[in-house]
Amino acid sequence: MDPRWVVVPVGSAENLPTFVSLLGDNYVSVAVMMDITPTNKARVERINASKSNNTQESSVKWVEVTRVRDADIEDLFDPNFYLKLVNLSYSSELEAPVTMKAITESNPRIVERLRDYFSSHAISGGEFDRYRPATYLLQNFEVLRSEISDDTVNKIASLVERINGLLPTTALDNKPNNSSVVENGAPQMEVASS
Repeated sequence: MDPRWVVVPVGSAENLPTFVSLLGDNYVSVAVMMDITPTNKARVERINASKSNNTQESSVKWVEVTRVRDADIEDLFDPNFYLKLVNLSYSSELEAPVTMKAITESNPRIVERLRDYFSSHAISGGEFDRYRPATYLLQNFEVLRSEISDDTVNKIASLVERINGLLPTTALDNKPNNSSVVENGAPQMEVASS
């Protein structure tokens, strides 16, 4: 990731308009990555509508990175590897490991399939917490890094390259009120840079 980016979690989509307005017109580049629901999409569209350039010209389709019609950040990973993270992070609460066959359904998003599975099997109070596998990966990265597929690395590299491409290339390009979007159907991930 380009070092000009600074990651600042804003908590939720409800906080996004406030956060962007606090930055005012003097900020150089802002990127927002979030799952898009109809409500979140409306919020981002209102923010982008207040900006002066055409976001479609600088949009990055999330589906181009994940090759999944509707996707979350977890869909960057090979599904079997992600399921391994889930099984390891929930090992004390699972009677048996969750298999791909057990969560196969029409929803392309692995997190949604796991939410349905956890709910129907009353695992962890019926709630799948997507942060548990993420935390497990962070805590055990050195051990697991060799298991991350080249395809996953390539998807992540493509995403980072596309996000970095939203940054201005020269000081003359550092104009306030630019917007860029990473999008794909609903839900989606959006990146708005201003």
